[in-house]
Amino acid sequence: MKVTNINTLTELEAKMLELTNANPTIVEIVNKIKDLDDIVTFDNFDDIDRKINEIEALMETIDRDNLYLITNFEKYDEVRFQLETLRRVYHVTTGAEVVELINILPDDLKNVQMSTREAIEDARNAYTKISDSEKLLVDNLAKLEAVEAEFKRIENSINEVCSAIHRIPALDELTLDDKHLVEEARRMYDASDERVKHYINYINIGDLLNAEIKIEKLEKNQSN
Repeated sequence: MKVTNINTLTELEAKMLELTNANPTIVEIVNKIKDLDDIVTFDNFDDIDRKINEIEALMETIDRDNLYLITNFEKYDEVRFQLETLRRVYHVTTGAEVVELINILPDDLKNVQMSTREAIEDARNAYTKISDSEKLLVDNLAKLEAVEAEFKRIENSINEVCSAIHRIPALDELTLDDKHLVEEARRMYDASDERVKHYINYINIGDLLNAEIKIEKLEKNQSN
């Protein structure tokens, strides 16, 4: 009930629909994207690859300024990303090739970084693709599983710390009543390992530092 400008959104939605329907190519693109499977696998790879090529050919025929009219572009982008991820290992057919992909992964889990994601995905996708008999030849699967687990731990830790920082109100709304949120975010950050801190420092450590500075100022003002 507090959203007083909902009519503006409704009017814009109606205008977007009008503009979209006025361009038959846009409508065709939107419908083709709707027809895409949400998940790309090696079973539907060729079909989705063909459909993506058709969509991209149609996109080349419209003004780039009109791309915003493709209301489901985000789905197209996600499916295309999955397609390209699988394409990297589409040629893999043997267990020996998968073993080589796993060997590329760090032997020491301390060297697993967020940048290791692509190599992990390639190894896992390749393993998933090969036949059951070829899977039996992959004698270093345990290494892949260990690296995957370590990567997931790092990713989850980053998300947890970021979520704790996001729970802190904006500076103009921050009060001493929120001090426990700031302290909790700091505790979680300090308890993280250096790899997690490395990524937090690039994401939003500034938000935490600014919140701590304001809490300190509020406490000084209160004591005065």
